[in-house]
Amino acid sequence: MAQILIGNLPPDASLEDLRTMLVELGVPKLGEITMAEGAERTAALVTIDLPDVDVGAISRQLEGHLWRERQLRCAHSTLGWGN
Repeated sequence: MAQILIGNLPPDASLEDLRTMLVELGVPKLGEITMAEGAERTAALVTIDLPDVDVGAISRQLEGHLWRERQLRCAHSTLGWGN
């Protein structure tokens, strides 16, 4: 199990919007998604139940993806947000 940090999200994007986008892009085995709190929620931490090497490949695929007129930033992360 590993995580990716997705940044530059649209402020109006909900957790379900993000999950739907990831599913539509074919990201498998999604786990917990934690979005940054506040009006300018521009980042989310996404847990994916795959080995690190696979999650790293997914992260590289998502980097620069255009979603809702925003170019997403994505990084393979070993950090957590207090969970």
